[in-house]
Amino acid sequence: MEVLVVDIGNSGAHLGAFREGKLIWRATVPPDGPDRALRAVPAGIEGVVLGSVVRGASELWAEAIGRSLGLDPLIASGRSDWGLVVLYDDPNSVGVDRLSAASEAYHTVGGRVVVLDVGTAITVDAVSDRGAFLGGIIAPGPKLMASALHQGTSLLPPTEPEPGADLLGRSTEDCIRSGLLYGTASLVDGLVRRVVRKLGGAKVVATGGGLDFILPALEVRPEVVDPNLVIEGLYRLFMRERG
Repeated sequence: MEVLVVDIGNSGAHLGAFREGKLIWRATVPPDGPDRALRAVPAGIEGVVLGSVVRGASELWAEAIGRSLGLDPLIASGRSDWGLVVLYDDPNSVGVDRLSAASEAYHTVGGRVVVLDVGTAITVDAVSDRGAFLGGIIAPGPKLMASALHQGTSLLPPTEPEPGADLLGRSTEDCIRSGLLYGTASLVDGLVRRVVRKLGGAKVVATGGGLDFILPALEVRPEVVDPNLVIEGLYRLFMRERG
């Protein structure tokens, strides 16, 4: 069975096509252009699963999928069957990207796990050894930090995060780049250490479009790095509910 996975985030929509459990095609497109993006999807798709953290995007994409592929997508929610017990005040208020990553990480590790996702926001989530999603932490990612510095000050210029920045900058831009890189890395190191300690030990699984930026600067090294963690979790959700 061939399944299309659509993961809509704040920075873009990530598409993946799976055939018998193997990822055979992947693309990243703007989150607001579904019709054009769907024209590039491989032929033979028999099912679609859709997860979104962008307000209104699920409806937009579901309509486009109906027009282009003639299929009714499974729309993921906090109350979907993630294979986890979601211990959250309102499961539908959890980002489905977090639940999908946590579900796949738990399946990969087979036990207690801390899930790091570095994107527009940084999330650190915890799953118990019995498969309970315990909640987590949300913090701004490096691009949001850069935007806040520029917008919240009079003289600091807009600056793009860059890997490999010197620790001690010799220009304002280089000082900001150092803060973005090593500040983000220190934030992640500290949060992950605290959550691992709270769990009494756990493996760390990492993902996200911004992970490559900070990975060389991290002191806490993830046991597993999987850039496809979220779409793999959504595929597993589809197979669990409709496969």
